[in-house]
Amino acid sequence: MGTYTPSHPKLSIVIPVGCGDTAVPALLSDLKMAPPNWEIIVTFTGEHPLVGQVDDPKVRWLRVVNADRASQLNAGAAAARAMRLWFLHADSRIDQQLLAGLQQRLKQGPLGGRLLYFDLVFYDGTHRLQALNAVGANLRARFLGMPFGDQGFVVCKRDWQRLGGFPEDAAYGEDHLFVWHCRQAGLVLERQRQRIATSARKYNQGGWSAVTRRHFVLTWKQAIPELSKLLQSRLRRKF
Repeated sequence: MGTYTPSHPKLSIVIPVGCGDTAVPALLSDLKMAPPNWEIIVTFTGEHPLVGQVDDPKVRWLRVVNADRASQLNAGAAAARAMRLWFLHADSRIDQQLLAGLQQRLKQGPLGGRLLYFDLVFYDGTHRLQALNAVGANLRARFLGMPFGDQGFVVCKRDWQRLGGFPEDAAYGEDHLFVWHCRQAGLVLERQRQRIATSARKYNQGGWSAVTRRHFVLTWKQAIPELSKLLQSRLRRKF
C-alpha cells in the first residue's frame, strides 16, 4: 500500500499504529524533514482512517493481522528494504537536530553489534513533577542499560533477525525485553545525545503517581530474571 520510489533506502523507519491512534500525522509531518532515501513503514490493523491521507512518497502503509505492538514492529522490520532499522512510537515527535545527529552517526560507521537510543523528554506533561519521569528514564538507560521503546531504537536488521525480533509472546514490555535480549547477545547500547519527545498521555490520564508506581513494579518484575540470564550469558562467553 502507498508508493515509494527509491529502490535502496538507507534507513527504514518502522511505526506501529493502533486502531484509535490519531498522533501519527504529527510524527509523519516531522519526518518530512528526513532524507529522501529513508523509507517510513506505518503498520496497522483493520481499516485505519489515516491510510492514504498522508502526502509523503516515503511513507508505506502495511496492514498486519495481529494488533499487538510486537507483531506490528516485527512485520514492519521484515518488510523493510534497508539494512538499518529505526523503531518509533506513533506519539513520538522528532526535530531537525535529532535527524541531523542520526544522519551523522550513520555516516560514522556500521551499526552491527549496537543498539542506538536517544534521550527522552515529554512534550505534553501536565503534572508539575512530570519532568522527573524523563530524568529517571534517561538515568535508567545510561546507568542501568534499560532504555525503553519510546527512546527510539536504531539497530542493524541482521541483529534484529539474529535476536528473533521483538518477543510476540510477552504480555507487556516487548521493547524492554528486546533490550535485554540485545545485551544478552553482546550488543552494545549506544546513547545518542539528541532528545526524542514523547507523549505523557498515559500519565495525564492515569495519574502521575499511579502510573509511575505501576511501571516501576512491572519493569523490575521483567528485569530481574533477564538480569540473571545476562549474567549467565556473560559467564558462558568468558569460559
